Amino acid sequence: MSNFSSSETSNNYDEYPQVAQEDLERAKFRIGLKPRRLQQNIHALIRYGERSGYVAECTEIAVVTQGQTLDQVVSNLQEAVSLHLDGEDLADFGLVPQPTILISLELQLEYA
Repeated sequence: MSNFSSSETSNNYDEYPQVAQEDLERAKFRIGLKPRRLQQNIHALIRYGERSGYVAECTEIAVVTQGQTLDQVVSNLQEAVSLHLDGEDLADFGLVPQPTILISLELQLEYA
């Protein structure tokens, strides 16, 4: 039989003290946590498609698109990234406001 009454063992989480933001920042500093640095660039890779055209894929965010020409795939990439980030807090993605897209082009070497 238990020696505790139900009132003594209640789980009242409201009894925990509130932590001030200043105290939280001081604690992060003491243990070496640095604020996350926001990125200016969204990196994308454009490569030849398996059948035709080009495929563009971002490495930091879940965006993939395609186009028949380089101009078309770049335009589609800009639109897809804009739609993906529309209405989102860019800091949640680790991005500064109004980031840029940095594109790398992957080319296959052709041997004679």
